[in-house]
Amino acid sequence: MVWEVRDSSNTRVVTGRGEINAPATVSFTPETTGIYTLGAVAGSNAWAVESANVPVGIWTGEPASLFSANSGMYFRVPEGVEEFSIIARGVGGETVRLRVLGPDGEEVAVCETTPEQTASTVTIRPGEQAGAVWSLEAGRAATGTLEDYSINLQPPIPMVLSLTPEQVFGTKAP
Repeated sequence: MVWEVRDSSNTRVVTGRGEINAPATVSFTPETTGIYTLGAVAGSNAWAVESANVPVGIWTGEPASLFSANSGMYFRVPEGVEEFSIIARGVGGETVRLRVLGPDGEEVAVCETTPEQTASTVTIRPGEQAGAVWSLEAGRAATGTLEDYSINLQPPIPMVLSLTPEQVFGTKAP
């Protein structure tokens, strides 16, 4: 795995390399307070965040490429948002079922891809649950294989998934 950290002005702060099938630690002391971006590439392999001492967000604007089943992906729906959408994408025979859970943990919506329909969009009207933390669960679709897939949160919600509900990133609705 090759990684680099950039500051909010996109200036490279630190870079590093990790061995395949071995833990790698990304560590640096920031000179200023702010948001820093960690870019990591593992080639045809995968990598995962095991722990962090700062809030970690996964940017989904590109969209975010993920692997295997995932739960515990959190995001905030700002107050005043009337409707938002999330796009799930598979690749060929690799498909995904995406469950959207409201602040109470109850399923609000589901979408899934198929080998023939590689993208699926779910649109939600949050009503009184706007202003709260929501979550996503990705799992096996009715057809295909669950491996590589992507998720793309759409504005007006922040396009960042957090690993814990206490550390979600937020914005104010336009």
